[in-house]
Amino acid sequence: MGLYLLQTQAIHEDLCIVLSRQTSAAEPISFSRELPIGYLYLLSHISKSLLHQAQNEVLAKAEAAFPLAKLVVGLMLRGHAALGEVLISRFVKKCPWVLPFYPAKREVS
Repeated sequence: MGLYLLQTQAIHEDLCIVLSRQTSAAEPISFSRELPIGYLYLLSHISKSLLHQAQNEVLAKAEAAFPLAKLVVGLMLRGHAALGEVLISRFVKKCPWVLPFYPAKREVS
């Protein structure tokens, strides 16, 4: 039980450090493997929740996508740019056709 408590406390401290950092669009927190695992988990969970919310709401009413998009853009402009990369990876996991594919041009002879 003591090891679990120490790990949880370490994750909590890492999150406090990252979230207390002054972020802005000019100095965002970009995605990297060096970010604390707790912060990456938080971004992943937010992305998963947003995607689930969008699936439920947007199917019923297309206009519901705009407040969700505003939330994502707001978080990214407040310096959490890593959210964009995690969210797009969640989109691709659900539907790989989200990313465009440009076939190479062939010469016609």
